[in-house]
Amino acid sequence: MLSSSEIRAKVFLTILGKFQWSEPQRHEAIREYLLVTLPNITPDAATRLAELVPALMPKLYEKWISAFVDRLLETIPDAQLQVLVSGGEENDAALCLVFLMFLESARMEAQMEADLREYAAAHATDPDMGDLVAQYLRAKVAELAREARGTVQ
Repeated sequence: MLSSSEIRAKVFLTILGKFQWSEPQRHEAIREYLLVTLPNITPDAATRLAELVPALMPKLYEKWISAFVDRLLETIPDAQLQVLVSGGEENDAALCLVFLMFLESARMEAQMEADLREYAAAHATDPDMGDLVAQYLRAKVAELAREARGTVQ
């Protein structure tokens, strides 16, 4: 039986692991996003621009995942949490789905929007285009939510 701190760590690492990408995967995803959202950009320019975009705000990911874990520990009975964190592909997928549903809650949508606007404002003049990164992350969260809804039976 895992303690609440062990459950917290397990959930946090499971969610973080699901949404972290390698650098080449991250660059390709950003490149595709740029090609779709900026119709006049050339594929070469999109590739170069994607390589300039910094890693997606790990502190925001940590903040949002921590808020999710806090809420999970507050609302789910320990016996169910023990099963949910016992590992396995289905349990990990369930955790990720619940996380995406959490992100879609009105409270978290407002919090994420505020966090992303704050980040974009603070980094709008940075050469790393922090505001573009914030726009990308908003779009990626929406895409992941659509994918999750599409796989739910």
